Amino acid sequence: MPRLNRGDTRRVSIKLSEKAKKRILAASNNLGVSQAAMIMYAISNQFENDITKEQILNLESTVILEKEHFAISMPVHLIEKVDELKERFDMKKGAFIGLLVSDYFEKLPDQHRALIESEGETRKITVPINQLLKEKIYQYAEDHYLSISFLIGESIENGVYEGIPDLPGEGKEPFSVTIPLHIYEVAHEGSTEKGVPLHFYIESCLYEAFMSENKIF
Repeated sequence: MPRLNRGDTRRVSIKLSEKAKKRILAASNNLGVSQAAMIMYAISNQFENDITKEQILNLESTVILEKEHFAISMPVHLIEKVDELKERFDMKKGAFIGLLVSDYFEKLPDQHRALIESEGETRKITVPINQLLKEKIYQYAEDHYLSISFLIGESIENGVYEGIPDLPGEGKEPFSVTIPLHIYEVAHEGSTEKGVPLHFYIESCLYEAFMSENKIF
């Protein structure tokens, strides 16, 4: 599997709340990604919504940041967005990032998959999938700092596309990824129930998640 390209980065030190720090560590272990990746995923998700002065003031009064700093490398495009907003709100960079990231993880539901401990056993699969679909998966992983295995797992748990995926072109490429055993079993049971090959079922799940009207990514 090719290494994802994160582009140019800069070092930044941030502060986090105690609860957020524990949840980031748990999510990192359960999803098999770095803590820095989880932090960048949270901040990029927060940036998808408008950040207001009222929101920041509310977070300053409700989120308690620890004094200890957490150093990470962030992509330049995220740093530039942070610089723009922290100047607007007259805040220090580390505290601004820390408030948004801590808010994201403190509000994450207790039963979110990222917080549920993995059983550890995995299964490597190789399936042929549509070239454009594969590109979309890798692009999303790069943009949102997530592992491919996490995206595949979420797609399979989200469910299969009801119908025949309308995939452009005829090109198929092999797609190899290691996923938790229980996710593999979900896919295997689903393909058996519908009477279709496993690779077709998984591709249909990926189509539903990334390209259908009900896409989640």
